[in-house]
Parts: sequence; structure tokens; C-alpha cells
Amino acid sequence: RSLTFHNINECDLNIISKHVDLNHLTSFSCSIQKDTNSSMVTTTNFLSSIIQKPNLRKFEFDLDNNQLSEISWSNICTIEYLTINNTISISNLYYILKCGPHLRTLIVKLTYDKILDENTSITFPQLISLTIEGINETIDQLESFLLLTPSLIYLKLIDESQIFDGKRWEQFIHIHLPYLNKFEFYFKEIEEFHGNVGHIESLIASFQTPFWLEHKKWFVKSECTLD
Repeated sequence: RSLTFHNINECDLNIISKHVDLNHLTSFSCSIQKDTNSSMVTTTNFLSSIIQKPNLRKFEFDLDNNQLSEISWSNICTIEYLTINNTISISNLYYILKCGPHLRTLIVKLTYDKILDENTSITFPQLISLTIEGINETIDQLESFLLLTPSLIYLKLIDESQIFDGKRWEQFIHIHLPYLNKFEFYFKEIEEFHGNVGHIESLIASFQTPFWLEHKKWFVKSECTLD
């Protein structure tokens, strides 16, 4: 029912896969040591076959974005919980969401390539939990993606760019994420510090309005590190 490979060599993975019955698999997880290009082709074919198993509900792997592009995602994919422990482009992520009508929870590391210019009127209401780590996008780019996920109940963002704006997040969540009841985030603001404590207080003040403290009961803490 459940199978996990940790740091396995591609050649070994492909050998073992020939001797295991995967038809009843509900959970599959693997981290792979990249071997040769020929092994990679076999690996992506193997993972493509795993994705199409009718009982699969949980899937976790760490292929890079180029390898991920080689995987074929079934249009009737049954995965409900997906973790990609590597960077993924917006276009690849968009493709996966289109092929995941049952996908409820998604954990990814996002890289920005372009604003979605295909059919941005499409949304993915099946997704209710989203975690994005290592974001380097602007708040405009991130909002463009989050517009596609209007049913989110849980959102977690770990961000290295400067999107520390409580007022803007308040407006966006109020209008576009009406079901969100848990929001966890780590935002970083980098700038020169000249003893201006008032500026730091103004940043955190935008997260201390009635929306944050009374309506949502989301309490935000800030920390200042001086180098």
C-alpha cells in the first residue's frame, strides 16, 4: 500500500520497480540520485506509470524542473496529496493542477518563469491546502497564481522576497480567498537600518488591524536582525 525510497540510485530504482506489484499502491515517496540520461528516461517513465495507478492518493518526489517536464500526468489523476521537494516553474505547476481534479493538498518550491498567459480564467477549486517554499516572486506575481486557488483553507508561504505588506494581504484575502482560516508565513524585509525603530513598528502594524487580530485571530511576530 505504501512505498518509500530514500536517496535511491536511479539504476536500483528501475531494477526494483520490475519486481514490485504497484497496482494497489496508495502512497509513494522517493528521493533519487541522478544517474545517467538513459536511466533518467526510464525513471520518468516509471514515475509516469505510478501516477496513473488508480488507487494512488499520496505522491512525493524531488525531480528537478527539467525532469519534471518529462513526466506524463494522467488527465484522470487520483492523487490527493502531492509534495514536490524541488523547484518547479509556474507553467509546470499549472499543467499538474489541470491534470489533478482530486488534488487537495499541494507542497512545492516555486520558481517564477512567466505570468500564466494560457487560460487564466480557469481556476482550481479542488485545492484546499497550499504550501510554497523559497518564493522569489513579487507580490504581483504571487497574487496572479493565488487567484487560481479560490478555495484555499490553509496557506503557508516561506518567502525570501519583500512582500511584507499586511494591508495588501488583508485586501487580497478578503476578496479572493474567502475560505482561508489558517495562514502561516515567513517574510523577509532587507534594508539598511539607521536606528529607525518607527519603520519596523510600521511594518508590523499593518498586521495588527481588526482583520488580523479579531476577525481571523492570526497573530504575527517580527524579528529584527542587525548585521
